[in-house]
Amino acid sequence: MGDRLTEADLAMSDKSIQVKALEPLFDVDVPGYTAPFFDVNADGSRFVVITSADPTASRSITVVLNWQAALKKAQ
Repeated sequence: MGDRLTEADLAMSDKSIQVKALEPLFDVDVPGYTAPFFDVNADGSRFVVITSADPTASRSITVVLNWQAALKKAQ
């Protein structure tokens, strides 16, 4: 279950943007998040990607509500 990160060579004009060529960068196993799984620094020279260290691991999360009250009880 991998995804390929790809660079696109674009041709831009006043009225359109066209993809001239696609260049695969590398394959990465990304989690099934709906939120963005990457970020790029301001000048575009580096980026960071959230990946899964264990592709067989659970993709569930736990949400703790009212955690502040639980923390006070534990003290």
